[in-house]
Amino acid sequence: MRRYETIYILRPDLPEDEIEALCQRLTKVITDHGGKVLSEDRWGLRTLAYIVKKHRKGYYVLLDYVAKSDALAELERTFKMIENVIRFFSMLKQTDVDPAALEEMMKQKPKKPSPPVVEEGTPSKEPAEAQSEAREDEEEEEEPDESESDEHEELEPVEEGA
Repeated sequence: MRRYETIYILRPDLPEDEIEALCQRLTKVITDHGGKVLSEDRWGLRTLAYIVKKHRKGYYVLLDYVAKSDALAELERTFKMIENVIRFFSMLKQTDVDPAALEEMMKQKPKKPSPPVVEEGTPSKEPAEAQSEAREDEEEEEEPDESESDEHEELEPVEEGA
């Protein structure tokens, strides 16, 4: 079996119950073909980089699963038939994967810590301020030492003809 990762984007105007039904339908396609879904990560509504099928936003879902290649072919065929899927992309992560060992590894792997919550009233740096400070630090590091530049200036003239 192989490990795949698929991300798909749903229309932004779908109600939550339809999104849930579509996600269950797509995971069922994988399990019906002998695959196993390791994780389903719903990123939610996000702005697209460019207009796709007349939409500026989309509901992103990331699937991580183990399956045979025929399950992937069926999943992508299903994506093409569903009008509510505006874009999808599948990627092979690993070949020759043992699903039981991979599932055990996923259980032991700690979840990512949530980002720190900034309370209201707490001063925080704006992104532009943080970037300008980073640029100032880089400029200070790039200045050459005076001792290095002196070594190159003391060259002796070469005499012509001997």
